[in-house]
Amino acid sequence: MRNVIVAVTACAAAMGTALGQDFFRGRVVADVERAGIVVTLERQNGQILAQAMTDGRGAFTFSDALAAETIDNYAFLVVDEEGFEPYRQRLARTDIQGGGLFTIYLAPEGAAAGGADGGAVDVRQLLANIPDEALEEYERALEDIDDEDHADAVERLERAVDLAPEFYDAWIDLGGQLNVIERYDDAKRAYERAGEVNPNGALAHVNLGVIYYQEGERHAADENVVEAMGTFAEAYASLERALELDPVSVEGRFYMGATLYRLAEFDQAEAQLQTAVELGGGHAESRLMLINVYNRQGRYDRALEQANLFLDENPDAPQRGSIERVREQLQAVVDGR
Repeated sequence: MRNVIVAVTACAAAMGTALGQDFFRGRVVADVERAGIVVTLERQNGQILAQAMTDGRGAFTFSDALAAETIDNYAFLVVDEEGFEPYRQRLARTDIQGGGLFTIYLAPEGAAAGGADGGAVDVRQLLANIPDEALEEYERALEDIDDEDHADAVERLERAVDLAPEFYDAWIDLGGQLNVIERYDDAKRAYERAGEVNPNGALAHVNLGVIYYQEGERHAADENVVEAMGTFAEAYASLERALELDPVSVEGRFYMGATLYRLAEFDQAEAQLQTAVELGGGHAESRLMLINVYNRQGRYDRALEQANLFLDENPDAPQRGSIERVREQLQAVVDGR
């Protein structure tokens, strides 16, 4: 096993004496973002105070109401991930309540902590000294995002990255918010900057690929074929880099499959989408795209199979009516009617 260091970063905002409305956020940072890592905050005796799981971008949030009185003078942040050495870091209550940025390293099982092979983790991001003012702008931006106040979120995130140019999370979220308000070129630049800050993170490349794919779809809808093909090629390049960094990214596999479909590379598109289905436990969007792939290839029996699987696995899907009609049409073709 190659020697990879995983880092978990956590930050808490100072909000009086309670944590709850109050938040305790963190992020798993590694050679790629990692989903599904369980992070536990517990007492010295092992009693669990709160648990959170990282999402697709490696972020986690302790959302339970953690009143200050439930926390002793100190607690432990614990990560026990299969394949890695167990980690248990003591945090004073003042650390949890007072804010700050904590970095926790997990060494691969049997390996010594520290010293990643080839710099698997980008040191600039892990050691970035994020000023308190930038963290405050970032946390307020997250509140704006929750309130769907995207314009204010953009302003706060722009201030955060002005104050802390190496603030990877802020660049990622800035790109997402710029995309929401349709400032697409600015969103691309934000994701490109995130990729420069953390060259080993896949998320910036996935998101950049998604923006190019969506732009290609708009060109295709306007029948701008040359522009569409060029933009889909840009999407392919970004997604290819993302999958080099994170081969198990479901979103990366799906958008790569969708991009290859648009580039008429149907066999390759099928392989990517099937992988997304397997990784995502029956990824619904990938099944829908596979219907298109098989239909374009004239493999109507396989398209019908995917329609049936989608309907079985997603009984309450909003597309159910339209997919049922597609299934009827495909069944008629397969039956020779």
